[in-house]
Amino acid sequence: MKQNKPRQDRWRTEIDNSIAAIAARRVVRDIRIVHEDLRRALGENDLQRTRIAWIAALTLLRSVGHVLAKVDTRRAGWLKDAINTKHQAVKQDMFHNLIFHEFIERERNVVIKEYKASIFDFVDDTDNGKKSKIVVTNIQIGTDVYTPSEAIAVALRYWERYLDHVEEMALSSRKRSRLHENHQR
Repeated sequence: MKQNKPRQDRWRTEIDNSIAAIAARRVVRDIRIVHEDLRRALGENDLQRTRIAWIAALTLLRSVGHVLAKVDTRRAGWLKDAINTKHQAVKQDMFHNLIFHEFIERERNVVIKEYKASIFDFVDDTDNGKKSKIVVTNIQIGTDVYTPSEAIAVALRYWERYLDHVEEMALSSRKRSRLHENHQR
């Protein structure tokens, strides 16, 4: 026999779903899978799989913001407002969003538009000084230097905090709206 949820629980679920960045969080889950693929490829020193996983990870990392802006904004007005407010803050405060500006956006643009990756470098591999061996290198973001896997992990944490903040802002806005509606009755 199916039991009905108490009214309060149904209302809570409705609010949680209405402020959740569901589509963007789906992209984040996929990034975790690609991140694991990247870690394995790096561990096996498989440059082709590393390149493919790197490109996939960067493309997905940048997609979080696009999906948030194009899909999740349609979920509810308060979520759209929170997303737009947070996006404007990121654009205006580059210093506190270096991972986005100097890594997620910049590296993705280089990968997509030039099919290059800053984690690959040519090193001298012969006595005649020709640069012929490709190696995986670290990446600098601001003043910090990361392995490729660490950079993806930092970017993942950035998006998780970003989405948490957007959802908190949306929930706060929704609560204020409900209080205002109740006050006017």
